[in-house]
Amino acid sequence: MFHQRKKESFKVDKHIVSAPAISKGLTKYKTLDHINSYPLVQQTKEALGTLAVTKIFVANINPIISSKAVHKTLVVIDPITKTVDTLSDKTLVTLEKIIPSLKTKTYQKLGDEVMAPCKFITGTSSKVTIEVLDFTETKVYEPCNRQVLKFRHFYNEKVYDTHGRPLVRGALDPIVAPCNKNLERLTKNYLPKGKEVPTDGFTNELTRSAFLIFNIFERLLPVVGKKVQDIVVAPCKYTLHVNDVFNKNLEKQLSLSIVDSFKATKCTVIDLEKECIQLMKEKNPLKKPKSERGIVVN
Repeated sequence: MFHQRKKESFKVDKHIVSAPAISKGLTKYKTLDHINSYPLVQQTKEALGTLAVTKIFVANINPIISSKAVHKTLVVIDPITKTVDTLSDKTLVTLEKIIPSLKTKTYQKLGDEVMAPCKFITGTSSKVTIEVLDFTETKVYEPCNRQVLKFRHFYNEKVYDTHGRPLVRGALDPIVAPCNKNLERLTKNYLPKGKEVPTDGFTNELTRSAFLIFNIFERLLPVVGKKVQDIVVAPCKYTLHVNDVFNKNLEKQLSLSIVDSFKATKCTVIDLEKECIQLMKEKNPLKKPKSERGIVVN
């Protein structure tokens, strides 16, 4: 009668293997407990615990560390390690007095501190831009516009009545208006998110053209920013995806031995190749739609 092998449980503890957990009867190391209390160390352990490589390493190293030979060696050097442990723990206490943030620092806080100069520059640039625009509008545009309106009122009354419309720019409305309609239609099709430019409130179509172009830039900036962000984080996302696929294939194996881990690696490569081929087929620009191939789509 053949006995079916039971699938071994190989869940990795969030706390990566340490000397106190390996050998019984040895001194509990205060330095390791002290280090494990730091948020940065805890977050690092949690991140490493999700990696397939970490699971394989821990599963294969545990039997070696737990062996009698290693245990005897640790028992012999235990008095020395106890002294070193005490000195190391006192060093950490002193270091915490110099750098208190060690007890509270996380990767999120580190990221905020790293991005602080960028945020400051971005905020300052925005303020300067707004102030320049306000200055230009109040000190340049509005005075010039008032003079133009006065001159327009003069020649409307004395020379030719244009009914409040610019003499030269207003004459171009029949040509510019269709262009504005096409520009607005294309903008809504390709950049749907954004405020619409009203059709009323402009003395001529050329002025509305300027607002339409400005509206395009307003809609385009968030899209470009999102694309840049996707490109930057794409390698990280794909690395996480590879790790997820690897973990799923590891769970299908009977153990985390070198042989079974190699099988999981091989299956992961095959799965990723299939995904790549499928994606290339879907993104193929020469691929004809189903309706053109004679297939009825419900």
